[in-house]
Amino acid sequence: MVSIKQGNGDGLTHDEANTQCAASDDFYVVSHSQGAQQMVFMSGNAISGSPYYNTAFNADGSTVSVPYNEAFDGVISIFTMGGAMGGTEGSDRVCNGTWLDNMVNMAFLGKDCNPSVEWLQTNDSYLARNMIGTNLGAPIYAMGGYKSFPGAQGASAGFLTGEDDGYINLASQMGCAGSPKRNLWDDLNEYKTFWGIAYGSPIFRCNNSNKGTPRTYSMASVYTDHDAERNGGIASPDYQTIEGGLTCGNGKNMAGRVASCTQ
Repeated sequence: MVSIKQGNGDGLTHDEANTQCAASDDFYVVSHSQGAQQMVFMSGNAISGSPYYNTAFNADGSTVSVPYNEAFDGVISIFTMGGAMGGTEGSDRVCNGTWLDNMVNMAFLGKDCNPSVEWLQTNDSYLARNMIGTNLGAPIYAMGGYKSFPGAQGASAGFLTGEDDGYINLASQMGCAGSPKRNLWDDLNEYKTFWGIAYGSPIFRCNNSNKGTPRTYSMASVYTDHDAERNGGIASPDYQTIEGGLTCGNGKNMAGRVASCTQ
């Protein structure tokens, strides 16, 4: 992003020959999964006065100066697909789980508690939203998935609370206030339940008044799993219209929604 702003192009091959992104161009950023945490941290520290303004961390914990403020100059908005803004119980279980969690991990995930997994835990000390100021360098529009993986791979969803995309709790994907493990349904509301059946009026709404990250807006809750969020999956999945959310691209998968909302 900084290289483009410095006039060095993007280094990618485009359908239109001999073209590169220009320093004067405006951009949309699209991120998936862990990319949401990264976008929250970087955009949240691109504003002067933020706690880690223009600061990044090396693997050993040392810091290095990076020009986040330049990178987000000209970024119109950020779209997150199945982003772990609040972490995921899956990482909690990999890093601090029971013997049963370890067995499931070995059978289905095969991950160890390396730094990228460690920093996706739901504990507040790991969440990017607690390491930023009161503003973002660009607004975030969040899309969440609520369909588990097909077949045996979907067993991972059985260890997550509430709706999820097989890996990440829906509450986390939408940047909701409070616990990223709270039991939200596909309409981003929490209800009282009786034998697993929701009833009555919502006791919590994940709306613009209850977002855990500043300048972040819930866009859509889509019936799709974690991999299909970025790979297309169902062309016209079911979805829930979100209170105060964007309606562009209704009926399309996440990629189609981004395309419709950026035209």
